[in-house]
Amino acid sequence: MNSEESIVTTAARPGGALSRTVYDFFNNSRDELGTSVVSNYFTRNLQAFSEGTLVCEECEKDSHLESYPPLQMAHCRHCDCAHFIPKQLGQFWLFQRLWDDTTGTLYNSYHVDFPYQIFAVKILAPHEKADPVRIKSLEDEGKVVCRLGDHPCLLPGVEFGEANGERYLAMESILGERLAQRVKRSGPLAEKDVLLMTLRLISALCHINYCGYLYRHFNPDNVILSYPNGAYLFGYDNCASLQVRKHAQPLATDTFIEYLPPESIRGEEEGIFSQIYGLGMIVYFAISGHSYCFESEARSLAQAKKENKLKLDMKKIKMKGISRGLEKIISRMIDVVPEKRYQLLSEIEFDIVTLFHRLL
Repeated sequence: MNSEESIVTTAARPGGALSRTVYDFFNNSRDELGTSVVSNYFTRNLQAFSEGTLVCEECEKDSHLESYPPLQMAHCRHCDCAHFIPKQLGQFWLFQRLWDDTTGTLYNSYHVDFPYQIFAVKILAPHEKADPVRIKSLEDEGKVVCRLGDHPCLLPGVEFGEANGERYLAMESILGERLAQRVKRSGPLAEKDVLLMTLRLISALCHINYCGYLYRHFNPDNVILSYPNGAYLFGYDNCASLQVRKHAQPLATDTFIEYLPPESIRGEEEGIFSQIYGLGMIVYFAISGHSYCFESEARSLAQAKKENKLKLDMKKIKMKGISRGLEKIISRMIDVVPEKRYQLLSEIEFDIVTLFHRLL
């Protein structure tokens, strides 16, 4: 299982990667035996790490962790098999790199007191550990995660602090796949699945808004699809206070600028209607299998401030193959003019539920 395709990959041997058989067993089994088997694997990994060793999954021979630089790939000194070298951070063992985002790097991690569970721990890159801007960004995200608390459609935070001279943010992890990787692997989602995903994302956004924040980091990598629970919204590093309606620099990166609402690109006032635009772009991606527009087109739309006839004709082409009911919802969500969009998440929820019942 590729780490870029999942937010959690477990381990079968001490310091090794989980075999496909055990992975499937864990993923599909919910009985006490399944939990016991997987817990044994986690415990053995932690025992090996705590003893300062890494067991090669190929030759099953021990190597001393102190012989390798942490958080990097290295080769077994016995058989040359490549391994990721774990690192201890407080009570956590970071054992697999997931991905980078605007506030740090995320790792799959064990906790010494919870050997059967995987956590997602974020730390700053080595060259950013002393950067006051990056430190504040991670601290701000930690505050947001703590404020959001526990919600069935969000990844709850479990710990935020400093250990061994490093700041970190730890969250519960889930067995799932990012929307971008899911679409890349097997194509667009079925319409019913898109509607169910959207309802869960609406629930997550409502909670975020209730806690006083505006979610502003929409992209397919920040939606995690997990069976059988459904979609989770991730990426809280760019949440902003609902009381601050204008942001001159909306994001620390423009990697996913095609998901930003036009008013955000222009540095104008944002609101719930801006969230709705970003959500609409996610819905379009899920049902079509690709982004609605490229970065250059997103900037062009932002400058236009209104849709001309040519752009409207292009929208018809882009919506080809999408059912009329869902097309109407998406089109209203991603209108260039904020006043023409849905203004409340509850309005979208009503239309989504109505369309879903029509499909039954």
